[in-house]
This record gives sequence, structure tokens and C-alpha cells, in this order.
Amino acid sequence: FIEQHLGERRGEIRDVQTGRKLGEHRGYWFHTIGQRRGLGLSGGPWYVVEKVVEENLLLVTHQERLSQATRRRFPVEDLHWIDISPEAAQLDEVSRPLTVKLRHGPSLTPCRLELSGDGRATVELTEGDPGVAPGQFAVFYSGEVCLGSGVIRQFG
Repeated sequence: FIEQHLGERRGEIRDVQTGRKLGEHRGYWFHTIGQRRGLGLSGGPWYVVEKVVEENLLLVTHQERLSQATRRRFPVEDLHWIDISPEAAQLDEVSRPLTVKLRHGPSLTPCRLELSGDGRATVELTEGDPGVAPGQFAVFYSGEVCLGSGVIRQFG
């Protein structure tokens, strides 16, 4: 699907620590932060830690460095709720146990949500996650019930 709509645009893959070129990719949009497989690099494991969109550049590193880049707090925007308002669900109450899904797969992470009232919020995870990336979706659950989602904003 992505390839049909965006095509290919070759770019460099570089080691974030040394700046050394390690290989090439077919387009940054085919990769996600925290991705390990499918990079085609030797001497790994290598993990994507940053995408420099303006330069069509992927920055990668080994696990040791990746673990230092974990995030516990991050902003989300464009919040959309399924069949319930955030106020009715009391999402901003500390006692409300929530979980968040940040990537494909079954993994849910316990979190707390601080609503700011303008379609934005701050997510606080119980433990850091190295794969939090701007532009990805954060999907919120209460137990097995999906409450809604938001888009992870740029950090800073």
C-alpha cells in the first residue's frame, strides 16, 4: 500500500554515534523507530532511533544506546474517542487503570493520561519505551475495551 502511494526514494542509513554510512534504504516511510528487522545491515543488531525526514535519512544504533533513549512521557494530539467522552470516562483520574498500545502486536503498557482539553494530552508510561516515535498512533484501553487513540506529537 505505502509503496503504491509513495513509491521508493533511496536514502542513507547511518550509525547515529559515528555518522558512518552503513547502507541504503528504499524510503524512510517504510521504517519505524525501534525497528530491528529488515534493515539489511551486517554487524547488528541495529535499531532505527531517528528518521531525518528532510534528508531521507535513517539513523541506527546498537541496543546499548537505544535503551538510553527510552521515553516515559510524551505528548499526543488529535484525540478521538469511541462512543464516550473523555470526561464521562474519567480518563484523567489517577485511579483509572489505562493501558496504551504503541505498535503492532499484543503488547499493552500501563499508563496515565493527562488531558489538556484541546484534543491533546500527555501520556505517562509506568516504564520507559524505546520505540515511541512522533507520527505513530497511541491507542488507549481500559481492560480489553478500546477507548480511542491519538497521534504522538514531536517531542520537545
